[in-house]
Amino acid sequence: MRSSNLNKLFKKRREWILLTLILTVIHNEFFSFWQDSWTWPQLQCHHSIHNSSSCQKILIVADPQILSISNGIVSFVEAMDSDMYMKQSFQLAVKHVSPNVILFLGDLLDKGSQTAEEEYSSYKNRLDWVFDTGELKPLVISIPGDNDIGGEGNDRVTEEKVERFNRYFGSESQKSKNHVEYLKVNRITGDFNFPNTTFKEGKFRVVLSHISLSFFQGLFSEAVMEKLKPHLIFSAHDHRLAMATTQYKPFHISFQTSELDDIKHSLKIQKNLSSAECIEIVWPTCSYRMGVPNVGYGVVSIGSDGAMEAAVLWTHSRFKTLTIYLSVLVFCAVFYLYSSFRMNSRIQHSAFIKPFRC
Repeated sequence: MRSSNLNKLFKKRREWILLTLILTVIHNEFFSFWQDSWTWPQLQCHHSIHNSSSCQKILIVADPQILSISNGIVSFVEAMDSDMYMKQSFQLAVKHVSPNVILFLGDLLDKGSQTAEEEYSSYKNRLDWVFDTGELKPLVISIPGDNDIGGEGNDRVTEEKVERFNRYFGSESQKSKNHVEYLKVNRITGDFNFPNTTFKEGKFRVVLSHISLSFFQGLFSEAVMEKLKPHLIFSAHDHRLAMATTQYKPFHISFQTSELDDIKHSLKIQKNLSSAECIEIVWPTCSYRMGVPNVGYGVVSIGSDGAMEAAVLWTHSRFKTLTIYLSVLVFCAVFYLYSSFRMNSRIQHSAFIKPFRC
């Protein structure tokens, strides 16, 4: 009878441990992502799914830096975990926004500039798998970062690296969609051969640069402002959210910058675009591997009347969920060892008193 009760306790213990592990996985891999989306702001043109002629919705992916898997099992596990995190958060972001345009603002591949040709294709396939839009077919524009073509430290920029990036991600320096014109510039290479553009009424110019033009002033930034006169600049690289305003004046550019350190989930930037000023938004990274506490995707709406709204779809800290995994595993291990000790003590106690029974 006592042996039967002990067997039931062993079985019950295994069931509790298994249930705890299953609930932990459900929370960390599914519920935490849904919980993120509950706090995401709605833009005014959120319900305008197909009518991009009056309100264009833009989803921004900054510094995803798809990790390399060429350094053994540890790097493989880290890369797969990072890929799955971004894939799940990106799918929810696409569902939330239904974007007409998706912008990749550089540093797409963590070691893209150092990767051999035979590995580059599989690298690109992983990126496409992570950021798959399904049946939705938005306009996709990608620009290179220093991790893609070099330019940081001893990793030099070469024509071969730039040509390879353009071959895989597109070389067009200018694309238009209805009332918005997207213009690529490359501060990494310092290429002053800017796209040709006409200053049409009702056409809003958005310059895409991996490295900020407002926070790092110089001849290149001034040339972009004077020749392209953008209404908006979208940049990345610094992995944090910031905004700058440039007032256009004859032969003079005045920069007024502000870093949005006090980040709130309800933060929404609302502006009316005009030819009198340029607004630059530096977008945070969407990868938890970049060493910053706040990560997410940018979302912007631009109306045909110049009304602009911008916000960040913040995602949760993956390191917190990994800490939850570790805590639950330690708890289950302690519970298993403690219960085993108690059960063994009962068995020994039962064996000791049995010979004294009549």
